Amino acid sequence: MTFPKFLIALLRSVKNPLFYQKIVILVANTFIMMRLSTLLLIATFSLGLGACSKNLSYLHRDTVQDSRMLDRNMDQIQFYLSQELILERSLSQQKSEIKDGRIIVEEGGEVDRIRIPAESPGVFIFSPDGEKMAISFSDDEDSYLMFGPNPNENNRYTLLGKNWKRDYGEVTFRGKTYYVNRRSAMTGLLVDLKYTRKTKESRETLRGRTIN
Repeated sequence: MTFPKFLIALLRSVKNPLFYQKIVILVANTFIMMRLSTLLLIATFSLGLGACSKNLSYLHRDTVQDSRMLDRNMDQIQFYLSQELILERSLSQQKSEIKDGRIIVEEGGEVDRIRIPAESPGVFIFSPDGEKMAISFSDDEDSYLMFGPNPNENNRYTLLGKNWKRDYGEVTFRGKTYYVNRRSAMTGLLVDLKYTRKTKESRETLRGRTIN
């Protein structure tokens, strides 16, 4: 335990041994109570964070089918993006090339780049076939991306694109074609899953039995 310098100076100035002992005990108890209060505050704050934290899990086809999710009010379900996603398209006629999903243009060119951070919240817009989902991560309902079950990823919902090549693929956003890097094919949908245990209980009271 470390005391402030002014307390050390105060204690050194005390000549009465009994009074000195009382002051030391008082100061020590005060410091202990301050430490306990700080620890209690930290513990309370941590519990509060834990209570408010989300249990984000990848959305799978089985979850959608078992919960009959698409038969419910889908606008009440909050979705999240599993990882950062960057969409790019060239706005100029300048010569350009695509490398690792990024558009490289000559000096003077212009690129439209849209960034969606990891765990961005999204909402359901529509389902074209009862399985795929159009999810919007902005206030504009026309700004959506398509997700669907990926058989190569245990049927979890991932970003749907086309013309996937070694470095990049294409997605449709706001009615236009954007390029994304190959890693974006693994971008999935997350949902906050809360499991509840429902127990069915049958009660019966036996009154006992006597001999005839």
